[in-house]
Amino acid sequence: MRPQHSGSIILTASVSGLTAWSHAAPYCATKAAVIQLAKVAAVEYARDGIRVNCVCPGTFRSAIHDGLPPEALDAVAERHPLGSGRPPTSSAPTPIWPANAARWTTGSALVVDGGYSAP
Repeated sequence: MRPQHSGSIILTASVSGLTAWSHAAPYCATKAAVIQLAKVAAVEYARDGIRVNCVCPGTFRSAIHDGLPPEALDAVAERHPLGSGRPPTSSAPTPIWPANAARWTTGSALVVDGGYSAP
């Protein structure tokens, strides 16, 4: 990226890096660190023409949720005003925006969480 003086790095964190989750301090702290890393790297690499951004998805149904009781899944969905996301319609296409369309965006945390962090 440096030789071509152009590039885009996209990190994946979580909405948990911006909000507080009970009994999840290590997870929340590490996701907040990823967000901060994107900001620091954005400043460090800006003069090289390299943009660094971060995507912060909310909860979307995946294999990790298999086997959870329906009431647990409902509780998660209730925390997201738009409900739980479902790939590929939730955050999967999100990195396309900061990678290609946002040429003047760097050091940003793009939240894609169905409204979880809004209230």
